[in-house]
Amino acid sequence: MGLGRTRSVGLRGVEGFLVEVESDVALGLPAFTVSGRADAACAQAPDRVRAAASNSRHPVPQRRITVNLSPASVLKVGSGFDLAIVVATLAAAGEIPAGVVEEVVHIGELGLDGSVRPVRGLVPLVVAAAKAGARHVVVPVGNAKEARLVAGVQVHPVAWLEELVARYRTLAHGGPVSDVPEPDALSEPERPAPDLADVVGQAEGRLAVEIAAAGAHHLYLVGPPGAGKSMLAERLPGLLPELDDHQAMEVTAIASILGTLASFDGLCRRPPFVAPHHGASMPAIIGGGSGHVLPGAVTAAHHGVLFLDEAPEFRPGVMQALRQPIESGHVVVARAIGNIRFPCEFQLVLAANPCPCGMGSGKASSCSCTPIQQRRYSGRLSGPILDRIDIQVHVPAPSRAALLGEPGESSEVVRARVFQARATASCGGMPARMPSTVGSPVPSCDRAPSGSARHGPSISTARLTVACCRCGAMTVAFDWRGRSPTWPGAPRRPATTWVWPCRCATNPPSPHDRPALSGGLMSVLPTSLTQDRWARAAWSRVAEPGDRRAVGLVETLGAVDALAAVVENRPWAPEALRTRVAGLDLDEVVQFARRQGWRMVVPGDAEWPSGLDALGAPPIGLWVDGPADLGGVCIGSVAIVGARACTAYGMGVASELGAGLPDAGYAVVSGAAFGIDRAAHAGTLSVRGTTVAVLAGGLDRPYPVSNSELIAKIRATGALVSEVAPGGAPTRSRFLQRNRLIATMTVGTIVVEAGLRSGSLHTAGQAADHGRPVGVVPGPVTSRVSAGCHQWIRDGKGVLVTDVAEVLDLVGRLGVDAAPHRSGPVRPEDELPPQDRLVLAALPVRAPAAIPTVAAHAGLDVGQTLASLGRLELAGVAVRVGDRWKQTPGRLTQSPDAEAVADVGGREVDAPATPG
Repeated sequence: MGLGRTRSVGLRGVEGFLVEVESDVALGLPAFTVSGRADAACAQAPDRVRAAASNSRHPVPQRRITVNLSPASVLKVGSGFDLAIVVATLAAAGEIPAGVVEEVVHIGELGLDGSVRPVRGLVPLVVAAAKAGARHVVVPVGNAKEARLVAGVQVHPVAWLEELVARYRTLAHGGPVSDVPEPDALSEPERPAPDLADVVGQAEGRLAVEIAAAGAHHLYLVGPPGAGKSMLAERLPGLLPELDDHQAMEVTAIASILGTLASFDGLCRRPPFVAPHHGASMPAIIGGGSGHVLPGAVTAAHHGVLFLDEAPEFRPGVMQALRQPIESGHVVVARAIGNIRFPCEFQLVLAANPCPCGMGSGKASSCSCTPIQQRRYSGRLSGPILDRIDIQVHVPAPSRAALLGEPGESSEVVRARVFQARATASCGGMPARMPSTVGSPVPSCDRAPSGSARHGPSISTARLTVACCRCGAMTVAFDWRGRSPTWPGAPRRPATTWVWPCRCATNPPSPHDRPALSGGLMSVLPTSLTQDRWARAAWSRVAEPGDRRAVGLVETLGAVDALAAVVENRPWAPEALRTRVAGLDLDEVVQFARRQGWRMVVPGDAEWPSGLDALGAPPIGLWVDGPADLGGVCIGSVAIVGARACTAYGMGVASELGAGLPDAGYAVVSGAAFGIDRAAHAGTLSVRGTTVAVLAGGLDRPYPVSNSELIAKIRATGALVSEVAPGGAPTRSRFLQRNRLIATMTVGTIVVEAGLRSGSLHTAGQAADHGRPVGVVPGPVTSRVSAGCHQWIRDGKGVLVTDVAEVLDLVGRLGVDAAPHRSGPVRPEDELPPQDRLVLAALPVRAPAAIPTVAAHAGLDVGQTLASLGRLELAGVAVRVGDRWKQTPGRLTQSPDAEAVADVGGREVDAPATPG
């Protein structure tokens, strides 16, 4: 009897660690013990080892056998240690030469008949053995194909324990050992990836999938059932390049742990596609488990695609848990035994219906959901999750013409463009595979188009342009930043696409492609840093407010280059812009603004209202007049809007709100129109507060004209703002675009009076779509002017407010304008020790109680209660009735005198005591 040693490998997360297996056979009562933090499956190894060894004609001795798995401080999980335990035990018993097995790694589970059965996770186990310096690894025959994927080790497959013992005895005597037979190759071929040509129509969805594949962007598809969202998602892995050796080894190791490697021959070169059901739990998605911590779906999708169909149906906690893995590319599962790290660099694809019934989109919408149901459904995906998803596209139901049309490009054709885009991006300093995360830096190189470094709270179009499609042929840009829904329940607008000629280094521009900034229209621009500012001033005359094409040109090319391109009549410039710029006299615009003392505020200025960056098509620039700092004022401002043909009641409420908000440090923003707007501005001016008027026409065209005096007062103390160049007349479309500025510049919107269809409700809708609180003032139940307000209250779209205090509760910021502290009257019991206060609280007010009862209610013993009762009687707050006690009658009605109130405890008292 003696000591035998060999090796095995344990698994922790997705990484293995070497385990020294020691077996001691000593005299004593028969026993078989496994030490070294073995889990239930490993602790049951002695029963399997005894039976397997006995049925292999090499029984273990009936002695006291102790097996130690070192390091003993790390948990050993699974039945893969069986083979190492039986080999070490037989070596200690003299059945196997001890010197032959010490440096060999044994992995495998034993059957009771002596067979060696395969185990999960063999690839990371063999990788760990190779890193530890092992050269020979004995594995089950069923795991031989997996083990041979690891270079640097010699794999010895074994099917029976008796066969393994015979080989070791032959080696000990110097005899020849037959070569290890190669395992048969798998005959089942790998199924081909789904082809993108199967998707009929959906041109925008196909383009979004292609851009997502080229730039490794996360994708969100919203559309009715049957539109093709799942088909698009399933075809995304087929557009991705094959994994390199390092990535393929990581994916293969994860598949080996999860037991999904049986049908593969060789490393997993194809990016994985994982689509869990929406009823999956947190451990199933993120990873975890009570005993053995296993990887979840995010790790199974490592270097691939994680598809969450019916995303709003997933549990909120599960969706929120995805925020950190998306950012960091790994998951750390914390347990009492320690922290386990799982890699999870994946592309996230979400798919959802527009509403619970799924029919809330399309021209012939038959949605049966209420607005509240639609809002709750879309709100199940939180803002932080949506902000991490670069591409959000509406996938409409395909039309009959699309179904009968020509099939689209195949995956092979699209995949070639994806490869070319990634190769071009990597030449510019960007990695070939880049997990798309919020806040990742936009790569800067000589190929990046001007204006690409726009900073803001959301993903810019230039980032997609640089990361995805600088392929030498064209530049494709998407607008992901709009949040106003264009279909019920949609979190953002569908993507808008612009295509321009590429100007990267692989396709250098000609002298005619990029006109010089000299001569003609551009000659009046200053040569200083204000060149961009005044180019934006020209754009305010050329483009209509909210023109998404013009905004896209300016953000991608820059204001100066975009204007020059339109002036030079480039063929890809929109026809409407070329027509407007033909008669533009920029010198007249600039000189007139200078004479009036107006200023042009542009993105990036300290005076720029930061809330405007959330718009899908933010203003190219703002004309501002007045002494107020627009950016500072808008940080604490409230919009008050309502009907023009309002009632006296509405004007009174708007005037009171306008006069009360400045006392709390808030400015008032409105549109300087008749009715509620006028009353709100006038109320603020009456208390010398700051108010801002947003106009629908140029600053030189005050509207309505009868409000010219009011607008002049606002200009003198506050600010006038307009997106329209001087001379521009107010039109219906400009009023609607003006509303979006009022809604997003402020921290909240209050609607005083509004009909069922009114511009003020349009402003409130813009505010709600961009996450601003909306307050609604109720009117008389018979008033048609307040019918829209009442409908919003019934639908739960707005919060009912009636005065300034409720408005502050709605829009107030914690710590800035919190309600002042008000203390009540100082009572004698406020100065009592804690024990006496407990006894006083336990005393009844009317019928007296016995001392044991009071002690039980106070949670004290009788002695402590008696001592407290004596002190309470001296303080005048308790009275004895025979052998019972109660509180002093009328104690709550006794008011301390003013001097005592001011002195006790040094606290200020706002009001005297009142009867309780």
